[in-house]
Amino acid sequence: MKLYQQNEIPDGDTGVSWFDLHRIYSSCPAKWRFEERDAAENPAITEHSAILNPEEFSRRYVREPSKDDFENCLSSDADIQQWIKSRGIKGYSGKKYDELVEMVDMTGEAPFIYRRELEKFAEKNKGKKIVPAKDYDRVMQMRDVLFANNSFAERIEKSFNDILIVGEINGLLIHVKIDCIDDAGNVIDYVGCADANPDAFKMQAIRGGYYLKQALVHDMLSMIWSGEPEIQILAQERAYPYIPVLFDISKKHLEIGRVQYNAAIEIMKKCQAADAWPTYALGSQSVELPIPEYFARQYGVEL
Repeated sequence: MKLYQQNEIPDGDTGVSWFDLHRIYSSCPAKWRFEERDAAENPAITEHSAILNPEEFSRRYVREPSKDDFENCLSSDADIQQWIKSRGIKGYSGKKYDELVEMVDMTGEAPFIYRRELEKFAEKNKGKKIVPAKDYDRVMQMRDVLFANNSFAERIEKSFNDILIVGEINGLLIHVKIDCIDDAGNVIDYVGCADANPDAFKMQAIRGGYYLKQALVHDMLSMIWSGEPEIQILAQERAYPYIPVLFDISKKHLEIGRVQYNAAIEIMKKCQAADAWPTYALGSQSVELPIPEYFARQYGVEL
């Protein structure tokens, strides 16, 4: 078991992630193995960087200009055509963007053409992650709300952030990332959500694999850190007013999570060894269609 601090490069393979285990456990091996991964960056990565590592966020991310930032902005081909028409120029009908821009340039004027300015902006910021203005502004507002709470701000600012642990559990190489950990080994996992109300967030925790993840974090950290880690999830709503709620993870959560990750590890090991990735039927030719209990009761059928 080895711990890597922020920006440290792991030695060699890091194995599967907690999310890989969650996916293979909560869906089926075939779906995890063969599903197409979205190449677009997950909004959660942007949120984590902005809140946990503000300096790195400033270096790596930049806000994309919004057309609403500018007056008299030509943001569509129709806008450009209307601008050309207002100059008494004909022949713009049916022309594509490049041809329309050429007609604009021939006038000697320089109106603000949004698409062209975006192209200039992208060229100027090569190597940085360009975040749509709406998303960037939302993340900044989330950060402001979170850091207005002195208790949350102090915990995050005084912690070690983005810690990676790599090691074997039950013969499978696994890595898990810790958002925040303090000198005492206590952990905060930051999560963006639609609803931080405990009655609503409990379902996101189940569907999102948070039990499995926190059990892995606890158990892997315990192997290299003396003491008993306290683990909490800091959930923050992604819609105004961006309410944050801190949830305690109990021994009962960890007990359930261990059952999940141990089962997922065995599934993963068997699939890797046989290079076979069963579907939902788990190797059978068919599976009985489940009948919900409430539906059976409507018809007086006992299951």
